[in-house]
Amino acid sequence: AGLSAARSRADLAVALAATCEERSHWRLREDFLTVCSLAQEDFDVVVKDWWGVRGLWLDLLATAVAKSLGHQVNLAGQLGDAWIAPVDQWMETTYASAVVGKETPPRLAMLEQKAAVVARKVLCGLGGPSAVLQGAGEPPRRHFAVTRSCPTTSKASPSAPSHDAAEPAKVQEEERVDWRKFPSAPIEGMAWQDPTGFLFCRGGSGGVLFVRLKSGGVVCLKKCAPTELFAQRLSVALGVRTAGMRLIMDDDEGLRTSLHNAAVAAHELSGDGIASIIALHQFSRYEWLAALEYLDGFGMMGLPAHKYLVGVDADAGLWHGLGRLMGFDALVNNFDRLPLAWKNDGNLENVMLGSTAGQVIGIDQAVNPITHPEGLERYCCVVKQVLQEAMDGAGQRFALVQEVTHNNTGVQLTAEQVAAMRRGCLEFATEVVDLHAAGRFDAVLTGIHSEVSAAFQGRSGSDDRAAVEMVLKVAAAFHEALGSGRP
Repeated sequence: AGLSAARSRADLAVALAATCEERSHWRLREDFLTVCSLAQEDFDVVVKDWWGVRGLWLDLLATAVAKSLGHQVNLAGQLGDAWIAPVDQWMETTYASAVVGKETPPRLAMLEQKAAVVARKVLCGLGGPSAVLQGAGEPPRRHFAVTRSCPTTSKASPSAPSHDAAEPAKVQEEERVDWRKFPSAPIEGMAWQDPTGFLFCRGGSGGVLFVRLKSGGVVCLKKCAPTELFAQRLSVALGVRTAGMRLIMDDDEGLRTSLHNAAVAAHELSGDGIASIIALHQFSRYEWLAALEYLDGFGMMGLPAHKYLVGVDADAGLWHGLGRLMGFDALVNNFDRLPLAWKNDGNLENVMLGSTAGQVIGIDQAVNPITHPEGLERYCCVVKQVLQEAMDGAGQRFALVQEVTHNNTGVQLTAEQVAAMRRGCLEFATEVVDLHAAGRFDAVLTGIHSEVSAAFQGRSGSDDRAAVEMVLKVAAAFHEALGSGRP
């Protein structure tokens, strides 16, 4: 008999297991659509033609949706506690195949964010509470607060999720806590012993785990790649504000023991708390983990961003800072933020606003090397067009930024605000050109490359100089665009 639409979370868990292929992925087929009560159109509106082989991307999206649902419906009960590892591996391998030859492919993190929206539609159709932690149960013996996932909040500053009346009183109390009110703990020299709370937020590349320390401060943990550490270190060297990052060594047993103990304590919570427990176990086992600066702001999307951008705090300095951030993104081909040099939808969640640490702060950036010679030449031509607009007046490149800003925040940028962004972008490019002309930029990049390679012990591709070579090429394009008559 064919599969029918799932009517409960338990039904959905069984159906997802039945439609999973090779215990690692899902295909966008009729049976998958049926059990999830979805239509082909739910996927077609997400996958764009310019991404490449459409069938491959649709299967990637289907797998990302199933992965998101699996966390919510306790798929571990059907596929085992380690079900997520082969799924992540399949997604990463398939994504690598899908983006071959693409100059500015969509990031996997963006695809998983889109998948989370589709997954929420499925869960809403099932009815009943959508909380991750539900059901009666005693609080854990050790007072770890393992709170629910927060897929609708910013990765760098979670707001307090709602709670269900059936949850344990201790959990309800913790759920009402607004994490944005906690201070940021220093990421250097952290004391991991006896953390007092955890909050897991789903997202790309494994999500983010917020850790509240005994001191009262909060740090963020995230799976880390060499390209991310390289971009963060370069942003610091070039005076662009991004969230601080420290790579945590594999032998940092204090952290890993704390995460493991938290997962053990959390087993006393019932219901769908398994998602948070699995997250804690996973983070304790990641080989490369980074501590990120905790920011108390919000992403450049939705009503909070709208209110902030039309308020008194949104002065010219804010737009100037956004311009510098966009200039940096162009330098490293970080296409997952504001789409100045790329024809995509951008991802404005990676711009943090309103933090006490700064008006505009970039998060989740990475250098994306373009290794194909012709592709790199084409990209450099686009970068020169961007800088030409920055000098001569806004054109189609800055018009796209205006459109995306309006779509995400409801704010229509004024000519003065766009001009401030242009000035910030041009100022950043001029600083890079000065370093490049003086012969010092190569040394800056080489130093960062050496630091990253040493931190990752030469593994995970950290000794690859592709990032250095691309950034040098783009810096030369900056130089050519501005020329001797630069401001």
